Amino acid sequence: MEKYIGILKLSDISFFKTRSKLMHEHLSQLPSGNEAFGLIHGDLNLSNVHYSPEHGFKIFDFDHCAYGWRIHDLAVTKLCFNQRIYNQILEGYQLIRPLSLLEEKSIDIYSDVLLLRKSKDILDMMKSEGSPEEQIRGVVTNAIDTLNMLFERPFN
Repeated sequence: MEKYIGILKLSDISFFKTRSKLMHEHLSQLPSGNEAFGLIHGDLNLSNVHYSPEHGFKIFDFDHCAYGWRIHDLAVTKLCFNQRIYNQILEGYQLIRPLSLLEEKSIDIYSDVLLLRKSKDILDMMKSEGSPEEQIRGVVTNAIDTLNMLFERPFN
């Protein structure tokens, strides 16, 4: 994102470098063994889950399925569901597979990284499609707003 922000000369985001470093340092402490790392859905958002009273929950669209930190799917659900529903999902998840304290504390940070990554992915897609600079500028402006919002939030 820094590349796009610099090209468009929209803002100085050096204020976020310290926060970014803290996020990276925190997530690099996550273990990579089977207890925290394994097969994940990768894109567990509302459009990939269906519920019916008759058949229960159905999860589909496994094109992002891969090996990764297990908290990835929880971070995606945190971004997609309201806090009450997310808390219920987290509670149910931990009945089957309890999270370590580090994993639980990392979900918020991982969600933040996913937010930032999504902005970069959108910008890369727009560039490859030759989107007008005005549209790219709008996405970059939203990304800067996200950086500011994350920067202002306390880091746990």
